[in-house]
Amino acid sequence: MKNGDVRILVVDDEPQMADSVKQNLVEEGYSVDIATNGAAAIESFDQAGHQIVICDLWCCRTWMALK
Repeated sequence: MKNGDVRILVVDDEPQMADSVKQNLVEEGYSVDIATNGAAAIESFDQAGHQIVICDLWCCRTWMALK
């Protein structure tokens, strides 16, 4: 599997941090989406079928509780 075939979801409620992580991953050739809260992460994950989720633990407490 090539980097471009891997969809990554970055979940962080701090936009600058999420953008920084996304920028680094895109430079490596990955396809990256950002969600800023647990509800948005669940919706994005359900729609796009990401292979990897990188999640800020504090932000994702809600997400984990919902799943």
